Amino acid sequence: MLKNGCATHFPCLPRIRRLLSKWTIALALLDPQHKVIYSDSRAATRAFARGVVDAKVSKLLEDRHISNHSIVWFPAHMGDLGGGQRNFNESAHEAARGLSSRAPSQPPPSPQRAFKDQLQTYNELTRHFYLNRREFALPHKGLNRAQSVTLRMLQTDSYANPWRMSHIDSDYDGTATCSKCDGHVNLGHMLCGCATQASYLEDKVKWDSALRSSELNDQLWAVQKARVAAESLGLPVPTWEMPSTP
Repeated sequence: MLKNGCATHFPCLPRIRRLLSKWTIALALLDPQHKVIYSDSRAATRAFARGVVDAKVSKLLEDRHISNHSIVWFPAHMGDLGGGQRNFNESAHEAARGLSSRAPSQPPPSPQRAFKDQLQTYNELTRHFYLNRREFALPHKGLNRAQSVTLRMLQTDSYANPWRMSHIDSDYDGTATCSKCDGHVNLGHMLCGCATQASYLEDKVKWDSALRSSELNDQLWAVQKARVAAESLGLPVPTWEMPSTP
């Protein structure tokens, strides 16, 4: 315990985390309205119980009137504290689990399923978030390498098209401007047609859906459609044998 509002000096601990835990307790001691201080740091709790805290923490309490307080240590995740008091560690834990949209805030009814699907490691966390941000499906395992590359090029809008070729190939002599709408014959124009066509919106929705689909039939349809369109315009395309529809 502290005597006369002062604490015995102790060399700074190497771990900043312990120092911050002691700072937190010290700040709570300055609040006369709360007589019980809860901490999940056993080292910090013991340091105050013995009256041996860091010099920087002790300086914070110098010349301050400190009323009697009780410092209680508890494990980080042990549920509510009782007496209607909310365990803020549990609140933060539930909020973090809610952000990940993986583990429920309450344990599942079956003990065998408890904590089965929680995010724990760094790799699990990063993989979960980047997979949630993924817009396009991976190439189906039924595609060969050239078809997979074609699908990825279509998804990233890097597949050969007249407008692109007119900028990167000085020998390309195709038409890069639409004669109907005067727009650029880019990848979308090449595959979905001119915006003046009645079926343009329907074709565009179907095309966008195929690029995001994980189904083999949809992916095959997309790469075959792109190949046929590119060949009809004399564009270079990956060499692969067009497979039969599964």
